[in-house]
Amino acid sequence: MGAAMADDVNALLGGKQEMDALTLISWIRKILAQPHAERNLGAYVELIRQLCKARNAVLVQVDGEAIAVLAAAQVATPWALPLGSAGEEGTIARARRSGFAHEMVRDGAGKEALLVLVRAHGIEGLFLALDLSPFDRSRVNEIVIRCMLVTDLGERGAGGQTEQADAQLHDMLGLVADVVHHPDFTAASLALVNGLAARFDLAFAALVRTADGRATLGALSHVDRFDRSSEFVERVENAALEVLRHDRLVSWSDFATPVPPSAGSGDTLAVATAMNRMTAVPLHDDAGNTTFVMLMSSNRDPLEQDALDRIQFGLDIVEPRLLDLHQRAQSPLVRARERAREALARVLGPEHLWLKTGGLAASLLLLCSLVFKLPYRVDAACELTTDSTRIVSAQFDGHVDKVFVTAGDDVAPGQQLATLDTRDLVQQRLENLNDLTRYEAEASKAQAAGALADAQINQARVDEARARIEQFDYMIAQADCVAPFKGVVVEGERRDLLNAPIRKGERLFKIAKVEGLYLMLSVSERDIRDVSVGSTGEVMLLSRPDERIRLHVVAINPVGQVRGPEGNQFLVRAAVDQAPEGWWRPGMTGMAKVDAGQRQVFWMLTHRLADFLRMKLFF
Repeated sequence: MGAAMADDVNALLGGKQEMDALTLISWIRKILAQPHAERNLGAYVELIRQLCKARNAVLVQVDGEAIAVLAAAQVATPWALPLGSAGEEGTIARARRSGFAHEMVRDGAGKEALLVLVRAHGIEGLFLALDLSPFDRSRVNEIVIRCMLVTDLGERGAGGQTEQADAQLHDMLGLVADVVHHPDFTAASLALVNGLAARFDLAFAALVRTADGRATLGALSHVDRFDRSSEFVERVENAALEVLRHDRLVSWSDFATPVPPSAGSGDTLAVATAMNRMTAVPLHDDAGNTTFVMLMSSNRDPLEQDALDRIQFGLDIVEPRLLDLHQRAQSPLVRARERAREALARVLGPEHLWLKTGGLAASLLLLCSLVFKLPYRVDAACELTTDSTRIVSAQFDGHVDKVFVTAGDDVAPGQQLATLDTRDLVQQRLENLNDLTRYEAEASKAQAAGALADAQINQARVDEARARIEQFDYMIAQADCVAPFKGVVVEGERRDLLNAPIRKGERLFKIAKVEGLYLMLSVSERDIRDVSVGSTGEVMLLSRPDERIRLHVVAINPVGQVRGPEGNQFLVRAAVDQAPEGWWRPGMTGMAKVDAGQRQVFWMLTHRLADFLRMKLFF
């Protein structure tokens, strides 16, 4: 770039006055008019950023998977948006195929932004990337058109040629603007085919809609209406189907004369319109699907490459608008069917295979959970108990002298369980025995002296001493605690009782018979609705979790009991459906599962959450 022009550009960018679009485009073209080596790409990118009102902009070179930044706009914040992969499904690939692409992305800080990529003309693999606000989505078409006006980075020829190319480009953009501003598909498509026919001296131009392997003529130049059953329309549609097989710009001069069978039904149309002047251009959406085919026949020479480039440029811009108008023109039923077809294509397509596999597996699991039923069981803590129990308690105050059994021991009738300390009782008996001897002597002495009153008093004292001695004899006899029947000790630990002080009536042991055993279940209030008299189930005791014992419910206590953090519990009595085993002991605990019938798997997995939400939301 010349020194004078460089100073002018620097002064322009350093100024604070905002420039209008025409001024910006004029300066951008001045930069592009310079030879490659002298172009100030940084100023070029900054002017485009201002032209598109973008937050940031960069010019990148894509070579295979490598992406290099050639120039960046003159802003304080560095470029932070991911450009993605250059693979077949990436944003860069879509921009290379369609001329531009855009998508919502997130920067390094996680903020949402609109990324717009525009393919530069003249240099292979060169793209302009813009960072826009998410609120600029409605301006995407306008931004893309502005970029395409100034992204021809090829070597410029003479001034007259440049002006002529600019005029032709402006003319095409005028046609694009005319098509975009039409509110319905019929008017927009007619404006497109008639505009192309007028600008490029075409014998005819036909826009054909392609979907699901079918082709439907949408608009034909020079006529407002046409007979869909006519032979010409059939030929046009068949030619469009032939283009679908190649999925690229096709000129019938590509085929040798005569037309080979591979040309399909389009050969008749090609011959009828002069084979070497027939050209077809496919239009693609962002996903790469062919949505329209533009068929053109020139009146004179075949279309030149420059003209085809401008046509392709204009068609790429108007394709989203035409597709949107065509979908709006369809009936609600057809639109719904089309959306369903597109959704089905996305679901069954090869993209995101693992995600779709996971979704399919989840859907199958959900379906199975709604269709299939499994046995549902209510969990409940349980205890093995019996009503044949006896409490062995202390018969007098004192201390435990000896303990012969502990909880869990089997006992026989009359077996000694423990012995209470009788030393105090023996001492008191001896004292009362001495008192008895003295009182008897005094009574005899008083009787001999004729003191009848004293004799009666002493006799009463003798009787009282004898009664106390008999009481002490009884208590000493009760010092030995024995088993009342054959059973098992369910309460009473040797280590707790030995030498422990006790009071009269205090419990020492609890003896239970290993017969008449039944289960007492604690069922939560939220599950009691699924338990009824006659319900069956199984129980596993902690001492033998590998064995399952069958049970059936015989009674339900209608009054709930609050048991700490477990909440309200209902006691359910269940009988055991088999003879008692030798290792069973009253007081054993375990976990019972009561059968509550067949339920859907989905209900089994979600009923707790559903009940919780009903209680919280009260519905």
